[in-house]
Amino acid sequence: MLARLYVVADKLLDLLSANKVMDRLLHFNSDTKFLLPRDTITWIYEHTPSNSPLRRMVRDIYIYETP
Repeated sequence: MLARLYVVADKLLDLLSANKVMDRLLHFNSDTKFLLPRDTITWIYEHTPSNSPLRRMVRDIYIYETP
């Protein structure tokens, strides 16, 4: 749900909301070490541009958190 909210905020050029969503995702990940499900990652990659901060964050989480 947060990924979808980010995409909507990004398309509306609402950087404040997009940044808050990113902060929440990072906070949630640091607290739980929860990795996003594959279908969510696929959805993110299908609905964001290649230079999206959300894409970079998801990539970085998987690079640094995957055992």
